[in-house]
Amino acid sequence: MIYPLKNMVVTSPFGMRVHPVTNIYKLHNGIDLSGSNGTPIFSVDKGKVKSSYFNSVGGNQVIIQHNGYTSGYAHLQDVLVSEGQELKKGQEIGTVGSSGAVTGSHLHFVIKKNDEYQEPIKFMQDSINKTAILSFSIIAVVLIAGYYFLKYYKKWKILSGIM
Repeated sequence: MIYPLKNMVVTSPFGMRVHPVTNIYKLHNGIDLSGSNGTPIFSVDKGKVKSSYFNSVGGNQVIIQHNGYTSGYAHLQDVLVSEGQELKKGQEIGTVGSSGAVTGSHLHFVIKKNDEYQEPIKFMQDSINKTAILSFSIIAVVLIAGYYFLKYYKKWKILSGIM
């Protein structure tokens, strides 16, 4: 999993808040990330475009189905993908904009798992940490295997040279 923008500056966190346009106190189901119009947005993981649509609140939006969760991107200026399209991790899906009910240009980013909104930063960090642990484990196994290979290869060379 990667971040949806190259520079992640959270301007509004996940959680309860007063919406800046409607003045209604409710759950902010994602995070708002600072970005100027036209800044590239990337798919956080490989997946398939579940939907791409416009509404008056979220503006231009893209929903991507990944393995076990969905990611959502709202207020896009440009949408570069279409429904049903297979995506690679890191593939550009659109650009930051100010479509819908907004006070300025930004990306509203959402993660949903088991039909429940997740705190995106924590969800991504957990995923990135698991990947790092797995990568470290693989490196450790390769290093240990290499050590034993060299250790026993030297003994085998010595023994085979005697015979």
